[in-house]
Amino acid sequence: MAAEPAVGFVATGLATLWSAPFNDDVVSQLLLGERVLVEEVRPDGWARVVAVEQPAARLDPRGYPGWLPATQLAYGSSPSPRTSWTR
Repeated sequence: MAAEPAVGFVATGLATLWSAPFNDDVVSQLLLGERVLVEEVRPDGWARVVAVEQPAARLDPRGYPGWLPATQLAYGSSPSPRTSWTR
């Protein structure tokens, strides 16, 4: 049985979500404090995550999947309170 993904948070003001490590294909961007499921952290410093606050049902029912540098993640409580705003 596979282990449950760790819950992490974006620890930088703006994190780019890539389709694969060392790839030029940007799939989304995440804001400081956004919650992610961390499915894998590779020795080369890349983390495979699911951005749970960004719906992408056809890709993953839990949220938008992608890769980001593991140094842009924090664990435990969110690094800053989320602020709501309207478009």
